[in-house]
Amino acid sequence: MEAGQRMGTHLKADKDYKMGRKRIEIPQECLDLLGTCTDAKLSSMYGVSYQTLRYRRIEMGIPKFTQQLTQQYIDLLGKMKDTQISRLSGVSYGRVCAIRNEKGIPRYRIPRDFERNITDLEPKYPGIGRRLGHDTDASIARDYSISRERVRQFRVSLGISKAEIKNEIETLSRVDRKYLDDNLGFINDRKLGEELKIPGVLVGRYRRIRKVNSVGKNKRELVLGQKHRMGIDSDAVIARHLNVYTNMVRTIRLELGIKANPKHAPRWGTEAIRDNRKKKLTEMFYTGASDEEMSEELGLCVGYIATLRSGLGLRRREARGGRTKMASNE
Repeated sequence: MEAGQRMGTHLKADKDYKMGRKRIEIPQECLDLLGTCTDAKLSSMYGVSYQTLRYRRIEMGIPKFTQQLTQQYIDLLGKMKDTQISRLSGVSYGRVCAIRNEKGIPRYRIPRDFERNITDLEPKYPGIGRRLGHDTDASIARDYSISRERVRQFRVSLGISKAEIKNEIETLSRVDRKYLDDNLGFINDRKLGEELKIPGVLVGRYRRIRKVNSVGKNKRELVLGQKHRMGIDSDAVIARHLNVYTNMVRTIRLELGIKANPKHAPRWGTEAIRDNRKKKLTEMFYTGASDEEMSEELGLCVGYIATLRSGLGLRRREARGGRTKMASNE
């Protein structure tokens, strides 16, 4: 034990003694067990604080408890999984790994020709043996909260072939089949599958076999068909007419290199900065106008005026007294 640690502990004990602090009494049974198990475990067993036990152990020169493996488990390192050794020996998994690394023993790896049995999986994944090969790997992985690749490895090691996806579209009634054909490319595959109670993946596969474009591609073609209106009407008007998002119209317009009509441009944005509207706000501020007066003059809400003013580094100016009274009388 280092001298610094002993000196620090003794100094603390001396300080407690000089300040008249009462030394906490620890049962003799607890003192006899110091170093044989963790301080935290003794603290919960005898109701003594962890720090008190730790200081007393250091004062008595007892090293802290560290879990050790017996020779029979040390001989198994690298020959079986660390988790199995930890479970058998009662030593924590992290300590088993640390001991194995200290001895330079590589981690145990399952050989490629290892024959796995379903009984090996059942304790950890109950009922997985009945589902392998009958349900898709993705559905099994989702139910057991594991990766799809892990399910595939289980299936391959057991020699089970991949489950075939049932074509539930063929079992649809004539009315549902017609509804599916009429709405392909107009309703999202997932939503269409939810309406017909079939997987959306099958709907997408069926749509590609029919060579029907997706909803997004169809909407893009609709927007491109209104190319002649871009730059004349606003993006919002075109989007409302086509039942698409305004951002989609704006993105396609920018891709085509078409500028927006200034008539429909926002009152305060990039175009507003270009036509010196901020300069007008600054001039009004220095002439003594308040936020309320600038709001009426520029046609913007008071909160937005305050945001712009703060961005320009201008402090708030209170409204004039006469104007305030008039507003209250109204």
